[in-house]
Amino acid sequence: MVFVFGAEDGTLYDSEIREILMPDNFTLEVMGRFYDAKYVDTEEQLFGVTMDVIEHTLHHELGHALIHVLDITITGKEEDAVDGMATMLVILTNQTGSEIALSAADLFDLEGEDIKEFTTEDIWDEHSLDFQRFYNTICMIYGSDSTQYQYLIKELEITQDRAEMCIDDFQRQSKSWKKLLQPYLKDKTILN
Repeated sequence: MVFVFGAEDGTLYDSEIREILMPDNFTLEVMGRFYDAKYVDTEEQLFGVTMDVIEHTLHHELGHALIHVLDITITGKEEDAVDGMATMLVILTNQTGSEIALSAADLFDLEGEDIKEFTTEDIWDEHSLDFQRFYNTICMIYGSDSTQYQYLIKELEITQDRAEMCIDDFQRQSKSWKKLLQPYLKDKTILN
């Protein structure tokens, strides 16, 4: 598996050449979106949230690569599956994983604000709507630690019934991805 930074195409996993492509313009676009939204106060924070999104995006594209290379069967939309996998992986493998996922969720939220009117293309796109991706990622973050991230549920006025489902969703997705990936991991403790 090769990661190509500065690629012309992307952000994507190219199954023909087995490369994950990350163009520079994606990084600049993410940084510009956070900057325009006045999302953070300092350049250091701007760089940090941008790198968070890049890391989450790389995990997302890695999900596509793993599905292809390992011939993993996915039911439902592959884009939703790898969104969940990326969020689960950053949370379980990185001390600041939930903050990384939160930056990615906030980018989905900012991108969702661009849509003034939904088109048929928005509905049948391979990706869920950006607002759905935002809430699904928030749900995974909350589900990973409902005590620490209770404030997210309150801020977004998510019902307690749905919040409890987020805990179940995180556990179910984590269990599923662990089961699918465990046979291929040299370090069997990495996803604990």
